[in-house]
Amino acid sequence: DAERASRAAPRGVDALRAALQDLDTHQQQHDVVRLALRHVVTSIIERPDDLRRRTLRCANEAFRRDFGGSDATPAVRALEAIGFTLAHRQPDGATPAADAEPYLVMAEPDPAVDLDAWSRWFDALGQCRALLEEEEEGENDDDEVHRRRRRHEPAGLRPGEAPAWANRKY
Repeated sequence: DAERASRAAPRGVDALRAALQDLDTHQQQHDVVRLALRHVVTSIIERPDDLRRRTLRCANEAFRRDFGGSDATPAVRALEAIGFTLAHRQPDGATPAADAEPYLVMAEPDPAVDLDAWSRWFDALGQCRALLEEEEEGENDDDEVHRRRRRHEPAGLRPGEAPAWANRKY
């Protein structure tokens, strides 16, 4: 089952590094995906308690354009490495039914219950963001990737608010 496989997916910066290498090999617009990944992580770090920023609706048009859907693509594997898991639910958040939509959801540990677990979770997000920024800084401004990046901004990005592919119904 896809949800079980998503929960078992490797997590952390090493898994993200492997997913990014796979992304470069298999996904056509890998530069757009990398930028969108960085925006997702940064958005969560800015407001870790905002469930909308940690819930991505896979059926959203902007999500499909930027990440390629909810299938086991390299982009989705990168999101899983960051800490998202696949869940099927109704758009209103109700329990799953036959027509439930796929979402990628990141659980936040409760800092009131286990501050150490929350700190590890938040530090892991910071490490993932650092890797994504490091990868971007390592590219030469004159190369083809930068020229394409300037032409193909991810559709889900809007400065200062939750990404367009975030679930706004919570």
